[in-house]
Amino acid sequence: MSPQIAVDLLRRKHWIFDLDGTLTLPVHDFPALRLKLGLTEAQGTLEGIQKLPPAQRDDVMAKLNQIGWDYATQSKAQPGAVEFLQFLAAQGCQMGVVTRNNHVNLVESLRRIDMEKFFADECRYSRDQPPAKPSPEPLRKLLTLWQADASDGVMVGDAIYDLQAGKAAGTATLYFDSYNHGGLEDLADLRITQWQQLLAFANI
Repeated sequence: MSPQIAVDLLRRKHWIFDLDGTLTLPVHDFPALRLKLGLTEAQGTLEGIQKLPPAQRDDVMAKLNQIGWDYATQSKAQPGAVEFLQFLAAQGCQMGVVTRNNHVNLVESLRRIDMEKFFADECRYSRDQPPAKPSPEPLRKLLTLWQADASDGVMVGDAIYDLQAGKAAGTATLYFDSYNHGGLEDLADLRITQWQQLLAFANI
């Protein structure tokens, strides 16, 4: 990890977070999920559902919502995530969350991990407010709400959609790679595997 890039990111005042696998411990088994929904591995879950015949689409989306709810009720915070958000709040940072999950599951997950207080209602975007990531639109809407420039923003996430959205919106991108899998470094300004790595630079 580049110490200088970490320090530079921590000077930014507008932070947008993915939810599942970034603020929460990862529980989603996406290959198994797509198999349950009758989708192929060659496409994202939401993209696969959109390609289904209209008669099937609602039923499959309902199944996805239920599976997502089951995962939401298991939500646990990533170690150090609450402490990092507390640090940002103490610095007067604006914070938003953008997820490809639905809004009910987003709210339940935040409740379970005790992070509701960090994200105002108008700063929570889900797939129920399309377009979903990798579209940069939810990020742009947050920046507009905050009257902020993208050059003062950071998009944080563990998946390609998060980093693609950040790049398209013009923010810095932070790859949260808790599994230490790698593979998305080309889309990221910085890669970390745990929140404590950034917290170590908080007082520099």
